[in-house]
Amino acid sequence: MIFLILSLILGLAIIYLALRVIHIRNNIIRKLDDVKRQKAHLSAQYAYHNQLIKNLYDILKPYLKHERDIFEDVSRNRSWLAGNKKILTALYGVVENYPKLKSDSSVKQMIRDLKSNEKALLHEKKVLNKRVSYYNKYISIFPNSLVAKVFNYPSLDYEKVMKDPTL
Repeated sequence: MIFLILSLILGLAIIYLALRVIHIRNNIIRKLDDVKRQKAHLSAQYAYHNQLIKNLYDILKPYLKHERDIFEDVSRNRSWLAGNKKILTALYGVVENYPKLKSDSSVKQMIRDLKSNEKALLHEKKVLNKRVSYYNKYISIFPNSLVAKVFNYPSLDYEKVMKDPTL
């Protein structure tokens, strides 16, 4: 009779431990998935940021070409212009007609979008750091640390997370 009771208690303890290990492992997987999902959010923000910069460059390209053309004309004619005030006055008129870049609405919108995106990037980085921190804390607490070691879940580092393509 005692053997039966001890066997039942031992069996229940083994079942409890097995369920506890499964629960801990599932939580580790959830926290690791949170890190991966946050990394994907951050990667998407970086892609959007890069696209905004490319779009801004495409908008600014004509202005940059116009500026380069003016400087080439000025440098080509500098010595000739030095003695001729009328032409120099005309050149100032050309420079004054230079497109007002800051008042261009598309450039203003792009700059607002870039600033907004930089704030979003900062937020996403902070959230990723928190997720990595939560994961690392969770797998370092006993008995979670035993389960993490058995199933080979390593501690994560923010820099490694960003560089690791498998995450």
